Parts: sequence; structure tokens; C-alpha cells
Amino acid sequence: MSNKRKNYKSEPFKGFYGIQEVALPEEFPKSLQNRFEKAKRIGFSALDDYLPKRLDGKYAYVKILDSFFSDTFPQNLLVEIVSLSSEFGYKIQILLLNPFSEIAYMRSRSLKKNDNIIRLNKGLSKIIAALNNKREVVEPVGLNKPETIIEQLAKIEASKKNINLEIQFTSEFTELPVYIISQYAFKGHVLVGSSAVDNPWIICVDDYEQPEDLYDTYYNNFNKLWDNSQKELKISTEITKNSKVLIEKANGLNLEDFPNNDALKIHLKNLVGKNEIKETFDYLFKYYYLRGNERQNYNNLVILSSRFETVVTEYRVGILDFESYKTEIANLQAGVLLMIDAIK
Repeated sequence: MSNKRKNYKSEPFKGFYGIQEVALPEEFPKSLQNRFEKAKRIGFSALDDYLPKRLDGKYAYVKILDSFFSDTFPQNLLVEIVSLSSEFGYKIQILLLNPFSEIAYMRSRSLKKNDNIIRLNKGLSKIIAALNNKREVVEPVGLNKPETIIEQLAKIEASKKNINLEIQFTSEFTELPVYIISQYAFKGHVLVGSSAVDNPWIICVDDYEQPEDLYDTYYNNFNKLWDNSQKELKISTEITKNSKVLIEKANGLNLEDFPNNDALKIHLKNLVGKNEIKETFDYLFKYYYLRGNERQNYNNLVILSSRFETVVTEYRVGILDFESYKTEIANLQAGVLLMIDAIK
């Protein structure tokens, strides 16, 4: 029997074309900086336009897909990217999670946190600093307030000047972060828990002879998400949308059945003691919805109720085991009791 192997040609899977490096988290900042220096010479330069895709403007972009942009991306690099944008005329697109969306809550819960508003406000403050050519970030007062998001978005608009920068928000389930800088794409692995900081990054370069390489996969996916995302984040609209069903259910409840608020509080605490959290939320939504001057408590209630829905869903589909579910419900009960005590 011949030991010779059959001579044949195999075509590799196109999706693997272009991978240059798999970088550990501690190696990532240096890898990102090195590729950016190359991108300045090739992708962003007005002179070096010999690459075919540079001619149709494909490389004249920085595309950032992140949860809230609060930590991973180096501030000094962001400052440089923003400062070069006006010189070369390329576009910066930043796509972040809608902090009130289900994916945002699932992400924060996997870290055992409930800090979507805080993290988004931190991320926006980084962008404001970069637009003002500052490496030091000054975080605003009221990091935990949804209204601060609107204020910071307005500051970004006022600070853009001749910088071609846009921010949009997505509620779709997608893997992130993904940073596309000219001809390079950087893909992290944020799924659940500490994978945001523990898992390695895939770094790939565009193979312009392969229209379906890994770079194109990330590039095209970003564009689809971008086209379906929100150009504005209106807090009041988001709150109304997320609590609409609960409000409709609460409309059938009559708060006048209770002689005073103390009686209402006793009733609600009894419901919590019976683990009837959903009915408790119905009453609380009714109470705070009728009192428009208690906006912050209403916002907190929206966040708390969204967490409750997520906990129940994750337990039903098997993401949470029973012990974890009990712990989460206990934490939610504590939060609900605080909302009851806030009734005046």
C-alpha cells in the first residue's frame, strides 16, 4: 500500500481569513495602539490610497460597538482618534447598549451589578473629555441619574464642532465589544460574568481579496445593528415603553381602598412577605405613576421591575439555578421594601 497522501487542494473557511493575533487582556492595549499606528499610515492617510477598499471609503471609519464604553477602550487613544478625525475627515460611529434594554440588564446582572446608568454616564464622560482634547476624565454629578445621560448627550453634540462623530443605541442581542479602526477589527468576548475582562481578543486585518473574511463579518454586522439602532435615547420614552404593560395592569387597582398611605404600606409589605412581588409592583407603579413629581422613585421602580422580569426569565430558561434565584429574589424583595418605605 502506498504511503503517499492524495494530492488535493482544500479551501479554508473564509471566515478565518485575516486573523493576525489572539491577544490576552493584558496585551490588548498595546496591540490596539500598534494597529492604530499602522491604520494612521494606511487607512486614514489621504495619500496612501492604494488599497482597493480605501478608494470606496471603507477604511475611513472608526466603528465602536460596546456596552457602555466605560472602561476597556484607552482614553489616550480615544483622544488621538478624535483629534485626527477632523484632519482626515473620517467618521466615528459609537454604538452602545440601550441601558433600559433586556440585554443591558442581563449583562449587568451577570456581573451581579445594577449600574447601567452609572456605567453609561462614565462612558459618555470619556467621549466629552476626548472631544475637548483631554486625557483626564471628569465624571459628572448624578452618575446614577437617567437625566444625566440626556445632559451629557447634549454636551457631546455641543462639543463636536467639526468632528464627524455619532452615537446611537441598540437593544438587540449581540456579542460585543467590537472595535473597527480602519482596516483592523478587534473582537472581544463579552457574554456573561467576567468574560468581559478575562477572555482574549481576536485581532484581524481586512483581506481585500476575500469579500467574506472575518473583518467583513464584523463590519457588516456593525452596519446592520447601526441601521436598526436608535439615534436618540429619550429617557421618558424608554421608561414608558418598559413599564407600559405593568401600568396597564395597575390601572385596575384602586388605591382609594386604603384609608391612608400607612395602610397601603402595611398591605404591600404583607404582599412581599407572601412573595407576591409582581402584585406589589402593580400597586407601586400605580402609586408612583399618579405622582409625577416623584420621578426618581419612578425611575428606580422601572429598573427594579426590569431586574425582576430578567431574574424570573433566567430562572425559567435555566441560566440561574434555584439557589441563585432565591438570592436574587431576596435582593429584589429588599429593594421593593425600600420603595414601599419611600411612600409618603
